[in-house]
Amino acid sequence: GFKMNEVFISSSRDLQIRKLSNINSPPHIHSEEEIEMTLVISGESNCVINGTSYKIKSGDLVIITRYQTHSYYNTAEIDTFSFIFQKSLSEKLYDYFNNHTFLPPVINIINDFNQLQPIFDALEFELSTETSDNLIYKSFAQIVVKKIIDIIDKGSSTNREITVTAKSDFLNAAQLYCIENYEKNITVYDIAKHVGVHPNYLSSAFKKHFGITIIQYLNICRLKHATSLINNKSLPMTEISFASGFQSIRTFNRIFKKEMGCTPKEYQKII
Repeated sequence: GFKMNEVFISSSRDLQIRKLSNINSPPHIHSEEEIEMTLVISGESNCVINGTSYKIKSGDLVIITRYQTHSYYNTAEIDTFSFIFQKSLSEKLYDYFNNHTFLPPVINIINDFNQLQPIFDALEFELSTETSDNLIYKSFAQIVVKKIIDIIDKGSSTNREITVTAKSDFLNAAQLYCIENYEKNITVYDIAKHVGVHPNYLSSAFKKHFGITIIQYLNICRLKHATSLINNKSLPMTEISFASGFQSIRTFNRIFKKEMGCTPKEYQKII
């Protein structure tokens, strides 16, 4: 762990912990085995998740599950703790977030913050100690995540504004099919046939559970691959678009702009 400009950061292969006073970040997408949680300790900011804008404030928890486009921008002072963990950190904790949907993906847990405050105080102390062991970070992170799960489960049963839903097997299968076949020219009918439900039922259930259409999700899977190519290779945008499953550069540019909030070339400059 190290301290830089009052920002504490710890990073390993399967866990990143950040205490940030600046959370500005361009649109990006995590991999299918990554969960991100950001808790606002004080102040306020803005985030955009799957094209929807949210104003986040003290006590708000932002949950980003696999293949969700998201960005943050703050114009005022803010203090946050952010946890990005891989499935390899804890398969049990990962499965909870992967097997549930959260609508909205911003949940206020201010009434339960006193449960977390002592852990955050101890974690902040450890992050500021250069000799601290990464095993300590992982232990604290798992305690925090488990307590957050308990808070979410308790809150979802008493707060009508929170919807936490367990995903059906066919929705998990539909997600996986999109992740494994995004480079192909597949349709809702192909996905529905694969998971064994009617296309109309699949479309309505997917929209209800995830807040986006299944075609939007499929395109976000394609964008995940496209952004990784933009990040790592000097390829022409036309080649990137076809390699990511888009049928034309025009479609690629249009969907990229819609989901990421900028054009592919603008994104390349940001990176």
